[in-house]
Amino acid sequence: MAQLSSLPTLAKRAEGMAATFGASQWPRPSPNYDPITNPDGLIAGLTVAENNLLGHELVQYINAHFRITTDHLKYRPALINSSKLNITTSIPKFFNRSLKPLTPILIEHVISGPGVGAMLSHLLWAICDPGDGVLLTCPYYADYPKNLFWPAETTVVPVIPPPEVDSLSMDIVPYIQETIRKNSNVKVLILVNPHNPLAKAYPEETIRAYASIAEEFNLYLITDEVFANEVFPSKYSPNPQPFRSILSLSDLPCNPGRIFVIAGPTKDLGASGIKLGCLIAQRNQPVLDAVAAAVPVTPLSTASDAIFTHIIEDEEWLDGFLDRNRKALAQSFELLARWCEGHGFEFCVAEAGIFALVDFAPLVNKIDGEMSTLEKLDQVIERAKKAGVMLRTSAASEDPVQTRMRIVFTSPAATMKVRLLDHHS
Repeated sequence: MAQLSSLPTLAKRAEGMAATFGASQWPRPSPNYDPITNPDGLIAGLTVAENNLLGHELVQYINAHFRITTDHLKYRPALINSSKLNITTSIPKFFNRSLKPLTPILIEHVISGPGVGAMLSHLLWAICDPGDGVLLTCPYYADYPKNLFWPAETTVVPVIPPPEVDSLSMDIVPYIQETIRKNSNVKVLILVNPHNPLAKAYPEETIRAYASIAEEFNLYLITDEVFANEVFPSKYSPNPQPFRSILSLSDLPCNPGRIFVIAGPTKDLGASGIKLGCLIAQRNQPVLDAVAAAVPVTPLSTASDAIFTHIIEDEEWLDGFLDRNRKALAQSFELLARWCEGHGFEFCVAEAGIFALVDFAPLVNKIDGEMSTLEKLDQVIERAKKAGVMLRTSAASEDPVQTRMRIVFTSPAATMKVRLLDHHS
């Protein structure tokens, strides 16, 4: 048999993606934990930002109300151009009620697609060239670099303040300005409000400062508001910082065409797997046109459209569900906080979202040997894995406090107790 020739090479951008992020983010040495079918399985829920607190209630509602028609079996334009309700017509209602914008959000201001991350990627493709910088304060959401790299091929420009600086406060402003001056490639600021992983909403004055910086340095400003409906009081923070959308603020010190909002209902509902994310831009039609031309490459599923449309239109049920979710978030966070107190772990008090940063320094400091802090932290993670629990360092978030990890607390109480009490090392 004749010798076959070698294959063509992989694209350089694909090589970079695979080398940087790996083929699989979540290695699975064994099936996941289930209290009935697999009680000895790997517990990965502490690292994955999924909210399972009211999952059974949501499933019951969907199963009772989910209806599709023959239009849902066709390409998306058939649904949009029909007389049936769909996300294109319904989602502005959700955003107007959640974000409370000064100017009502209209159909023509919103583009929907298969997930918030996908819409961020599409937006960056439209406004950035390869090599442009996207500024993020640290710690940041660890998966942002993937959205930045593909397909726009932009890079993270981190703002790494001293550990004692509150990066949600005005104290962060000089560090942002200094970083921009040192990195001429910065084109975009991203403001995550409420923040992931710090789990708090931004004060209004800091949001305004971001707008001022965008104007001063001629940048775009993207606000990720996916946790908008998940600010909750708890005994650890009875009066949390209220959420204010950037679209709700008057007299912002920047051209409104610089501002884009990424948002959607999936995190609020605990339905991350039923993909829906949206780009909102009220004053930049060229960017909307560019994204609208690209989104059909990765269209929103009409099944997702049907599910979320019915939920959004049922405002009474939705309001009740969101209220019950906030109460459940508070209870579940308090369970995690009590566990931290009992084990001597310092933690960031969560006021929004589904996770909290926990400092595992007491465990790290017990490890002897000439190793760096991150090497010791890797040993803690490896020991937890052998005990059946998956943990994830916040090093990928460039956290100024290297010993912290983001812990997701939104599993039912019985499951959380197994994760926290039966598997700690």
